[in-house]
Amino acid sequence: MKPRRIKIAVNPQSALPIYLHSNGDVVCGVYRYKPTKLRRCFRGIFDSIIGQIEYAEGTGEVDVSGFSEWDAMSIYDEFIGKTWESSLSAEKLEELAMQTSVVRILKQIRDPFWKAVYRRWSRERRHYGITDPRFPKENWEVFLDRGA
Repeated sequence: MKPRRIKIAVNPQSALPIYLHSNGDVVCGVYRYKPTKLRRCFRGIFDSIIGQIEYAEGTGEVDVSGFSEWDAMSIYDEFIGKTWESSLSAEKLEELAMQTSVVRILKQIRDPFWKAVYRRWSRERRHYGITDPRFPKENWEVFLDRGA
């Protein structure tokens, strides 16, 4: 069975994971970004990531938040220079290339998601008064459940 969501990152301020769902939604905490124009694009991103990575059958989610982008210098600094190995296996290079590909694909999601978070934060700041406990002081506070 194909996973239903991918953990793409963790918000550092709130320590909440950010998920890409199979229907194209991006979710963090109580905030759900439902892209209207980009939904088909986000579904395609989900399918392309699932097609590239290996995952355990039966799990509902895949974690790619620890993936990083690799280039020749970072591979040298991390593997060859640090441990003084003369070469890397083909499997390891294939894994690093896959991680780089996934990270580059996920960059397409970042800008629209954070723009939507900022728009939601601006809307809530206008709606609530400063003395209201639901008033979000920082933009990442839209992820938290501040009461209704």
